[in-house]
Amino acid sequence: MKLELFVRDRRVRKKGIEPLVADTAQVDTFTIDFDAEWTGMVKVVVFQNGDSTAQLLYTGETQIPANVLAPGELYVACHGYKKLEDSMAVLRTVAMVRPIPVLLSEPGVTTDPTVYTPTMLEQMLTAVQAAQEAASTVRQLCAQLQADLEAGRFNGPQGIPGKNATLEIDGAEEGGQPAVYNLGTAQNARLRFVLPRGVGIRALEDNWDGTWRLTYSDGTEQILRAPGVTDLPSEEMLAEAVAAYLTEHPPAQGEPGEAGRSVTAITFLPETNQWRYTFSDGTQSDVPGPTLPTALSQLSEDSSHRTVTDTEKSGWNTAKTQAAAAMPKAGGAFTGTVSAAAAAQTPGTALLRNSRLSASEVTPGSNGEICWQYE
Repeated sequence: MKLELFVRDRRVRKKGIEPLVADTAQVDTFTIDFDAEWTGMVKVVVFQNGDSTAQLLYTGETQIPANVLAPGELYVACHGYKKLEDSMAVLRTVAMVRPIPVLLSEPGVTTDPTVYTPTMLEQMLTAVQAAQEAASTVRQLCAQLQADLEAGRFNGPQGIPGKNATLEIDGAEEGGQPAVYNLGTAQNARLRFVLPRGVGIRALEDNWDGTWRLTYSDGTEQILRAPGVTDLPSEEMLAEAVAAYLTEHPPAQGEPGEAGRSVTAITFLPETNQWRYTFSDGTQSDVPGPTLPTALSQLSEDSSHRTVTDTEKSGWNTAKTQAAAAMPKAGGAFTGTVSAAAAAQTPGTALLRNSRLSASEVTPGSNGEICWQYE
């Protein structure tokens, strides 16, 4: 069985859901597909199953170490190393969230030999020897190619113009050492920067005693004191110092300003509804006076001040005239004689009748008159 793994964003994941079977050494192999971040790095694969661990220098499809193929859960991690000018770049994957299950296998023949797992040194020596052989082959090939080039065997027709290279910034992340990784290709580069976190000032606080408290981003603090500052002077000391300085260095007086003026008279001009101000320098200034109403509708009525109409005045005049012609009375009694017109005394109609009271019998003098005799 071939265990297919792939590394993306520094996480190791397994293709498929098939588990491994214990005690299948020299049968199960593994391969790992790395993303572009691991390009040019020496890759070391670490296996761990319980207390058993194994490390392999990854050069391609390789057998899974026997000591980690026991029933349990198999964890895989990858480390990458790359030599820089004056430092070593190190790349590590994060811990696996879902380990690879290793199931119990059927017991084999008791005479089965124990599978030998090569040491890391042996793997490196083997890889170095293979690299040396490959380098020798490459040198021979380069010499042959150089000879063919000088002989003109590679002079063909001119090809199409090449594509322009591109550069993209993938971003930055925090790390212990500064580094730059190309996550793209040589022609289309995609750079990711690793930058160490610096220490900056997070807060600056005035203690009001001549000192300042600096708080840095890593939590440390520092007290700074201004040069020559001991304690803050009191208000009395400051006042005395200011008074002494002003005594020794009196401020220069400026040029006198323009003379002021005052109001000598205020006069109201009714013809223009203005107030006229007369000043001490003889000048005058007119300002608008109060706004005067020009119609009764601009006034507000109250219980003592109201407007009346011509109809109301005519009715009141009529009532006055009629009241003046009416019979006078005093104390609720008429002071004159009340009598009905004789021509209007129609018999059989309810009217005000004239009546006469006398000591002897009297004959009525007009139509409708009633005569009374008293004894």
